[in-house]
Amino acid sequence: MKFRIRKDVETREDALANSREYISFLRSQKIDEESDLMRFFLNDFFHDGIIQNIQFANGMNKIQFKVESPSIYHLQDQDENDFTLIDSEFIWTFFNVAHFEMKSPDKKDEILEDNEGFCFRRLQFIAAEINTLSEYIDKYSQLYENRFYSLLIKTCSDIGSVYIGIVFEDLSVVSKEPLAFQMIQNDPRFKIPGLYVSKENK
Repeated sequence: MKFRIRKDVETREDALANSREYISFLRSQKIDEESDLMRFFLNDFFHDGIIQNIQFANGMNKIQFKVESPSIYHLQDQDENDFTLIDSEFIWTFFNVAHFEMKSPDKKDEILEDNEGFCFRRLQFIAAEINTLSEYIDKYSQLYENRFYSLLIKTCSDIGSVYIGIVFEDLSVVSKEPLAFQMIQNDPRFKIPGLYVSKENK
């Protein structure tokens, strides 16, 4: 399991072409730009964040991730080149999950979990792809006659790269301190480059 569009490339030109292809693909998906899926995962808001915990409820119908991420820049004297990073904690909740898997291309023949839990101690968020698990989206959308979305997350861990694939109906991303996070978004002393803001809200 690897990214379908956002593949590793060697040149800047290939990277730009890759980015254009991905944006074009997302436009074709007609996903609500104000959804948490787009706001937090289009520009990899959680890059370098640590996935601290993954919890399953109702079987796998609901999955929660607890994530701490250094995604907020506290500007010094409003100088965008002089800042300190602020760690913030978030909870991702995936609802009506139809498919979940974790695989490592570095450990193809090894099981990533056992009766003791996952076989790694640390997961660091690198990047994500939205809606590229099309075979699962089509399968479950037809089966349940509802719209499904997918998120393919690339992480690094103490056992190497680990990819997490999730197909779901809805997603909520909530800050541990929602009021403070809302105030930071409106405060010029802070910058959140990874948070996607739709043109209507700029």
